[in-house]
Amino acid sequence: MKLGEPFSSEKDPDNLVLRKIYLLISKYVAEDFWTVQDFKKFRCSLAKLRKTDFFEYQNLVKNLLIDIQNIPTLIKELNQVLDLHLFDVRKKIVETDPETGKIIREYYQVTERSYEPGDIVLVGQKILEKIDTIIFRNCNFFAQSFHQSTEQIFNSYEQLLYGEDDELLQRLIEKIIDEFDETFSQITNFEVLAFLMVQRSKLPEKISDALKQYYQDSSVAYEKEKTKVFRHYVVSQMNERHAIMAKRQKENKNKRYH
Repeated sequence: MKLGEPFSSEKDPDNLVLRKIYLLISKYVAEDFWTVQDFKKFRCSLAKLRKTDFFEYQNLVKNLLIDIQNIPTLIKELNQVLDLHLFDVRKKIVETDPETGKIIREYYQVTERSYEPGDIVLVGQKILEKIDTIIFRNCNFFAQSFHQSTEQIFNSYEQLLYGEDDELLQRLIEKIIDEFDETFSQITNFEVLAFLMVQRSKLPEKISDALKQYYQDSSVAYEKEKTKVFRHYVVSQMNERHAIMAKRQKENKNKRYH
């Protein structure tokens, strides 16, 4: 797809993929491979997703479910290789005085939980978040690499977005693709690779969407900065006039007494 064309997820109007997922899960529960609690954990992870997010990797979830016995090992490998922090749990620790019972201090500690069936859904979400991070980090390189004013940042995004600097835009796309390839270079699972290839093909339009968002944010910031500068000018002019009037009043008052 060309840069700037609207992004569209794969639609499944008849819910065929969702039906296949349901049939697979029903089979595993019926065969006592999954408990009802396993099913509930999977369903809970599925229910937390936005519909548009699930369209992104519904086929990945379906295909992973087919090889149910190897999923825990695969997800643990993906978590480690891609540093997804999938099993990290933030737990609040409260220390109290054993004599008075008063709280001494409170802090959070990251602990690691075990694999759950819902991770089949969450791993796809984590991978998409990692891809988005690569895109947004690079699309924001103007603010990170150059100490520019808001107006300059706004103009830079405008040039990229509307094709006034094709060479820079191409370099940006190539840089993101290179980082994408490097990030996922150790993945060997066929189903995950197939999913990643689809995501790779969508990078140009996702980059376009990210640039549009940064352009809009920079535009808003630029207008706020202009308004702030104008207000500062108005206030300074008013203060200057008040100072002149106060000086004149003081001079006139002194003249009356001399």
